[in-house]
Amino acid sequence: MSLSSSGKSLGEAYEAAVDNYLSDRDHETMIIYATEAIDSLDEIPDGWDIRDWEPVLNLGEIYEPFCRYDFQKTSKKTGGTHGGDWITDRIMELHDGAYARRMENPDQIEMIVERLKKRMHGSCTNGLVAQVFQQKDLERATVPRPNNSKNISCITQLHFHPKKEQLHLHQSLRSQYLDLKGYGNLIGAATMLAKVCAETGYEPGNVYEHIGNVTTYRRRHIRAINNL
Repeated sequence: MSLSSSGKSLGEAYEAAVDNYLSDRDHETMIIYATEAIDSLDEIPDGWDIRDWEPVLNLGEIYEPFCRYDFQKTSKKTGGTHGGDWITDRIMELHDGAYARRMENPDQIEMIVERLKKRMHGSCTNGLVAQVFQQKDLERATVPRPNNSKNISCITQLHFHPKKEQLHLHQSLRSQYLDLKGYGNLIGAATMLAKVCAETGYEPGNVYEHIGNVTTYRRRHIRAINNL
């Protein structure tokens, strides 16, 4: 069974996902989506710190308390342990980290941007998919030994779907820690959609996450987040 969790803001969608996760442990997969994830495209930041993205994104009421929450696990990218540090960690990973490197040579995002600039919607514009999951990931996944998933990409693809004047983004993940990385990955997808919309002239549409395996880093964290 798949759970569907939605909201206007990124925060509302994430809160619904957390509530659904705690309410129904029999699910197999989850879809999370925000219908009004982006507030403004007037000034797109050059960097990846979440504080710089606050004017762009519709983060929801949970944002500030989540940023203050201490996961007691240090992000290697930011050096911090709090929710805000982990949101920035996820944005960095998508734009300037391992996920970004997997979409280079050729630059898949740039290829998609150039196609979107031409408009002329047709059957090919539902195939604007940046592939993050690579052959090396599949090779690791097919070795039958425990604890072999460390270097396998969690995000598998980014699918940009133009519909009239709007551009939607579907981000697929094979697995995700809903507590530690769930909100940040959803926000990261929204920053990617905002950048591409700003470059191509499309209006931002929905941000979707399709998650094959939903789990937690520590169950006590997901309970605490549900009470923020």
